[in-house]
Amino acid sequence: MQTTKTQPKNRLNNNPEPRYPAPPPARRQPPRAPAATEETARTLDRWADEELFEEDLRTVMQMMRPHRRERLMGWSEYRTGGRHFRATISWDETFAADASSQPDPQPCDDCFTIPNFADVLESLLIGSIRPDADLTPEQRTAAYQALLRDLTHRLQPRTF
Repeated sequence: MQTTKTQPKNRLNNNPEPRYPAPPPARRQPPRAPAATEETARTLDRWADEELFEEDLRTVMQMMRPHRRERLMGWSEYRTGGRHFRATISWDETFAADASSQPDPQPCDDCFTIPNFADVLESLLIGSIRPDADLTPEQRTAAYQALLRDLTHRLQPRTF
């Protein structure tokens, strides 16, 4: 009687077992640091939470007061806004010291929070024309005058 070498059969479906390559030799694992205790883990978690909170707080403060360098240099700041906008005006000490002085003292320089307010409004008005508007100087002047007329109309005393 002849004996043939047969492959071992799979118990589930009676098919021959597949031949897999031998597994690679086990690698030596690097030494591990001792496991952290629960107290150390809690301390590290609390530290991470505090760091994230401080980072979030710094970000919010930066958004609320964005001009830190100017404030450190002694600049003053005024913030205002309407329903859908915010405006911040900043000025340095020399600009404030120039208020109410020659050559162009304004009649109500002491009435306003912002010194040389007419200069600020002029700069804001002139700087607000879009550079791509391609307006002639006459058209720019007409746009400024139309805006000032509208502003004058809005500031008229009203009876309610």
